[in-house]
Amino acid sequence: MEEDAGKLTHDPTRPVSMVDFNRTGVPLIEIVSEPDLRTPEEAAEYMRTIRGIVRCLGVSDGNMEQGSLRCDANVSVRPRGQEAFGTRTELKNLNSFRFVEKAINFEIERQIDVIEDGGEVVQETRLYDANKDETRSMRSKEEANDYRYFPDPDLLPVEIDAAYIEAVRETLPELPDAPAVWLDLVEGARSSLDVFTFYFSPNPDAMGPLQPVLAAVEARGRAGEHQPEARDERERHDRDHDPQGTAHVAA
Repeated sequence: MEEDAGKLTHDPTRPVSMVDFNRTGVPLIEIVSEPDLRTPEEAAEYMRTIRGIVRCLGVSDGNMEQGSLRCDANVSVRPRGQEAFGTRTELKNLNSFRFVEKAINFEIERQIDVIEDGGEVVQETRLYDANKDETRSMRSKEEANDYRYFPDPDLLPVEIDAAYIEAVRETLPELPDAPAVWLDLVEGARSSLDVFTFYFSPNPDAMGPLQPVLAAVEARGRAGEHQPEARDERERHDRDHDPQGTAHVAA
């Protein structure tokens, strides 16, 4: 957790930088994942899931293009069969799901080319240029001690016990990927009205993850108008087959 310190806006026509303090003091939450993602598509889907959760909880509007949600992607490659990770680079401030995929794709290919040409990947922070579809070096980045971290004597440690965490968990609304909700919607609903009957949230932004389901249900309803036997066929199929795992929609 930290606070936004503002940002610099660089004038492309003259050597001048402007300091924007409008967001100074806005709280920031940094979520750091384990290195478990293996493809650019997985990284983008991970970000979509995070956005669905923060919108559902009312933490943020999750708009990447407006800076409410950003992605810093650490990328490394290694030969097949090698246990240890390769040297990583950090792609800073990616501000759309499409750019997350494209930047990681480029960086993977760049690192492979460097290694296959006999070079070594340098640990550094890089920026993604969407116009040129390439990454470029921003600054070198070594180890944590290069940041000169030190404890702030004015900040007391915050200790949160398990009972408090569980009490907060009990107050959470149903999250976007609740399997039972999606199964009921896709299998039981015939129209968007049924969807709103099944699912209600006091936070209007939380309805965003439902849009793919709404579209699918509307399409199914229109098809059913011209094929009256469609529902009967589906019900017979459900009786003859195990319905577990029928549908899953990720936010």
